[in-house]
Amino acid sequence: MVGSFFLDGLATAAEQLCGRTVGAHDRSGFVEATKRVLVWGFLFGVRQRYSFVFVGVPLIDLMTTSDAVREAARRFMLFAALAPALGVAAYAFDGIYIGATWARDMRNLMVVALAIYLAAWWALRGLAMAACGSRS
Repeated sequence: MVGSFFLDGLATAAEQLCGRTVGAHDRSGFVEATKRVLVWGFLFGVRQRYSFVFVGVPLIDLMTTSDAVREAARRFMLFAALAPALGVAAYAFDGIYIGATWARDMRNLMVVALAIYLAAWWALRGLAMAACGSRS
C-alpha cells in the first residue's frame, strides 16, 4: 500500500506533465516528461524494494502478534518487495495515457493485458503457490 501511494502520486504528476505537453503540441517535451516519470518511478520502486527487504520483517512483527500471520507475511515478503519496482510502468503509463487523453488506446491495451493474464493464469494454474511453499 505504501508503495502504491507514492506510485499513484507519480501517475498524477505524469498526468500533469504529459497533459501540458500534449496540449502545447510539444513532442520533445512529452518525450522528456515520459522519460523523467519512468526514471523517477523506477528509482523509487527500487528504493522501496530495498526498504521492504531491510525493514519488512521488523515491520511485520510490529503490525501483528499472530504467529500464523507473521509466517504467511514473511513467506510473501519477496512479492511485496518486488511489487513497487514491477508496478512502475503500470502507474506511469496510466498517468501518461490519461494526461495525453488516450483513453481508447488505454482501453485497448487493457483488453490485451487481460487476455495475456487469462492465458498465463490458465497455463500456470496447476502451479498454484507451490513455489511459495503452500501447504494445500
